[in-house]
Amino acid sequence: MKKHKLLPLIFLVLCLVTLALELLPFGAVLNFIGDEGQVWVRRYSYFNLTPYGYAHMSPFFTALLTCILTALAIAELVTDNATVQKVIRWLAPVTLAMSLCPLLLGLRFYSIVGALISATLALATVIAFFIRPNPNEVK
Repeated sequence: MKKHKLLPLIFLVLCLVTLALELLPFGAVLNFIGDEGQVWVRRYSYFNLTPYGYAHMSPFFTALLTCILTALAIAELVTDNATVQKVIRWLAPVTLAMSLCPLLLGLRFYSIVGALISATLALATVIAFFIRPNPNEVK
């Protein structure tokens, strides 16, 4: 397989791995304080709307942006369009930044699954800039 098609395929696989991690019920973390002052930690899927209801919006937005990135990765693999590549280059870092937003609330709101999601998105962001070094070039 040529390098030209290998990098978009790796990008797509990373997006699918990220989606699989986001579906796990251990990614989004909420902390509640019980009656006696003890902290209850509850973990949810990134697609669950419960954290969104408690104003912890970044996991859900990360999941939505990852879905869009996956659709764009499929479009890039099929069409090899420079415009799609430009959108991927813009959206991948935004998705990575959104996945790191729970750290703004503290480490208690970040899980190992969340760190794996951020790591796969970071790797996908780096690969997005190597799929086509110059998106304006015509093949």
